[in-house]
Amino acid sequence: MSHTAVLERRHHTEVSQDRPRRRRWPVLLLLLIALIGGSAYGLWWYYSEGPGLRVNVPNVINLAQADAEAALTNAGLTYEVTEDYSDDIEAGSVISVDPDVGEPIHPSQPVTMVVSLGIEHVVVPDVAGKTQDEASTILQDGRLTLEVTEAYSETVPAGTVISQSPEPGQSVPHSSLVQLTVSKGREPISVPDLTRDKLDSANARLEELGLTSTVTEEFSDTVEAGVVMTQEPVAGESRYRGDSIALTVSKGPELIEVPNVFGKQEGEATQILEDAGFVVAYDRFLGGYFGTVRAQSPGAGEKVKPGSVITITIV
Repeated sequence: MSHTAVLERRHHTEVSQDRPRRRRWPVLLLLLIALIGGSAYGLWWYYSEGPGLRVNVPNVINLAQADAEAALTNAGLTYEVTEDYSDDIEAGSVISVDPDVGEPIHPSQPVTMVVSLGIEHVVVPDVAGKTQDEASTILQDGRLTLEVTEAYSETVPAGTVISQSPEPGQSVPHSSLVQLTVSKGREPISVPDLTRDKLDSANARLEELGLTSTVTEEFSDTVEAGVVMTQEPVAGESRYRGDSIALTVSKGPELIEVPNVFGKQEGEATQILEDAGFVVAYDRFLGGYFGTVRAQSPGAGEKVKPGSVITITIV
């Protein structure tokens, strides 16, 4: 074979081997493009529609329930609703959400909204007639607070609740203040000084204080009749409404009836008058020769103080 023929054959063989090699590059390129495109689509689907999709929970706190539901729906989220009491969020508005505001979640995960029922109300219990300690425990257990004032009572024992406000059975916000009036017992009354008062005046003063009196009378040479001489208890001591104060009232000086000694002899008349507690003075008419009583002053039957002087006229 000629040298030229050999060269042509080699050239033909090289060209034949080169041709398939050049055709594989476009296929590989297409495959690469397809792979990248498929991966990109897969990623897009995963994050836009698939499990990788995430939506941030919108802030619906303090929104009315209807507005909060609309906001969640517009964000492509579903929701569930529960209710609870709140001291800060008005009834019908959202207290909280779970998951929290701003947290990224998949749309298939529902958002739980807690909607306010407003401030919780409780019923005021009846604590009248309870001791202060008992009432305090009952009110605190009922989630209420209390304020105590004290007042005297003639019927309710000391330390016991007389009244309350609000009244039992009322519905009030929890932690509301219940005002209790607690008995200090009977009110002590300071006894006034009634000595030197007329009895009528003394009784009037006692009546104003809710006190009464029991009265005894005694003669007195120094205190005017009808005036209080002594009292029990004395001024300044304490008693209670309805108690009685013992008053001793003067009847004035004790008076004795002058006995009748007219017509009696001087000696006998003197004895009678002295025995009655009188002092005898004599007025002798013309020397009192006959020694007979013919007049007396003060006269018979009159009432005078013991020790008074009775003058008899002797004839």
